[in-house]
Amino acid sequence: MTELLEGGNNPSFSEHQIHRGYFRILDSLAVDIEHGNVNTLMGVVFRQAYAEQIIDKFVGELPGPSRFPSRWRSAVLNPILQRQLHGFGDNDPSRLKTHFNTLPQPAQTSFYLEYDPLHPSMLPRLQKGIMHVTVARWHLGLIDRTYLSEDWYRSCEEATGELIFIYQKHGHSDQWRKQQAKVLLKEGLSAFME
Repeated sequence: MTELLEGGNNPSFSEHQIHRGYFRILDSLAVDIEHGNVNTLMGVVFRQAYAEQIIDKFVGELPGPSRFPSRWRSAVLNPILQRQLHGFGDNDPSRLKTHFNTLPQPAQTSFYLEYDPLHPSMLPRLQKGIMHVTVARWHLGLIDRTYLSEDWYRSCEEATGELIFIYQKHGHSDQWRKQQAKVLLKEGLSAFME
């Protein structure tokens, strides 16, 4: 997996200029694969298989280096970033379906097409959205750590639940921002918001 992220021995892959937003997603998928190698819980193994499929699809869609435009967007990874932009996990079908059932058809289409999640102007919105996605924050926590316990993940889930509850009642209010700051400090992710 590390070879894939670093370009490995494949010269055509290493010549691609892939946006760092995609590298964050690829890195999180690599963590899921590694986690599945040491933890055989059904949810972990499911996540591992999902990560392997996503990476295979992504590699399959890469154009040749000579046809790699600077604004190239992945049909595989962009939907994951779009969901995070809106505060949904990459594999959260029931919550996403509930949300979509409340939207008129044009809004359902714009959910995926209105914003470019890799555009620099979207970073603050993506940061807010990721606050509602436990697994994305857990992956960010793993970037600088070798191992985080299951207790840390459960704590992350509880914090996500609190953030979603506050957001549903008050939106991105001062109360939500205060809770966000507490969560970021507790999880050691305050640098992510800078």
